[in-house]
Amino acid sequence: MLSHFAKYRSLMPSLALLVHLIDGVDGGTTGPVSRAAAARAIAWCAYLQGHARRLYASVTDMARVAAALLAAKLTHGRLPSPFTAREVYRNEWTGLTEPRVVQGALECLADLGWLRPEAVRAPTAGGPACGSTPTRGWARARSERSEDVGARR
Repeated sequence: MLSHFAKYRSLMPSLALLVHLIDGVDGGTTGPVSRAAAARAIAWCAYLQGHARRLYASVTDMARVAAALLAAKLTHGRLPSPFTAREVYRNEWTGLTEPRVVQGALECLADLGWLRPEAVRAPTAGGPACGSTPTRGWARARSERSEDVGARR
């Protein structure tokens, strides 16, 4: 995205010149590029930048990308139901190795109705003989379709 916005350095003067030339054809001022033309070029750049951010958001938003990756794993039955976030990042799947990213993906899928929070029993550090402690887990809420994740904003 930075390389895209770096091109705006030449975009604004180019737009200002075009606006100035169009104004000149309409009978406006001639000579150097006017302040009004530069102001309109700046407004156009801001408008285009907003559109570019929305377009790139689907790729740059880590939680949304991770949610799509996790949705594919769920669709292919790679996780039991219920499961914990730890079970996801311990598999070391591409894009799903960091607990923070996995948590964001889980919350995103929960917001989309793919998952629901559920308490699960996980063994304590002492092993199965020591009992178990409740842990936050996730269960599949409905039949998942991977295209739903990318479609909602």
